[in-house]
Amino acid sequence: MEFRPPQLAQLAGSAAGVVQEFTQYFRALWPVFVEGASESEIGHILVDGDEAALFGRFTHTVKSTDRRFTIPVAFHLTVPGGRIERLHLFEDTLTVAQAMPTTGT
Repeated sequence: MEFRPPQLAQLAGSAAGVVQEFTQYFRALWPVFVEGASESEIGHILVDGDEAALFGRFTHTVKSTDRRFTIPVAFHLTVPGGRIERLHLFEDTLTVAQAMPTTGT
């Protein structure tokens, strides 16, 4: 999986790769949150042929800092033939980063 820009690989950028690489990314990210304390809500779904957009919010609590945050999210998906071919996730990565431990903690 390749992130651009590489210095923001943990929280931001873009990635291209196979399903297994994306699975590894999410498995590495989600354990930092308090299990069972996360919430997600989809508020709107727009569909035009094979293209879809979803708008909502995520709420998480970071285990090591006990900081709870809510961020708006948007997904843009391309779904030809019922299979996700492309997924773009847009989220407030600054708020996520501020909830994480600072360097040295």
